[in-house]
Amino acid sequence: MLAAGDLDVRGLLTHRVPLERIQAGYRLAFEDPSCLKIVVEWPKA
Repeated sequence: MLAAGDLDVRGLLTHRVPLERIQAGYRLAFEDPSCLKIVVEWPKA
């Protein structure tokens, strides 16, 4: 459903973190109560 676009999860993704800041992303996930889900942005090859 997600891959087909049948399920809209944009409201659940509250933060985006580049791979270089993954440690800050984990800290955010565990310390910020407003954080629901984080997307880790991978560098393009």
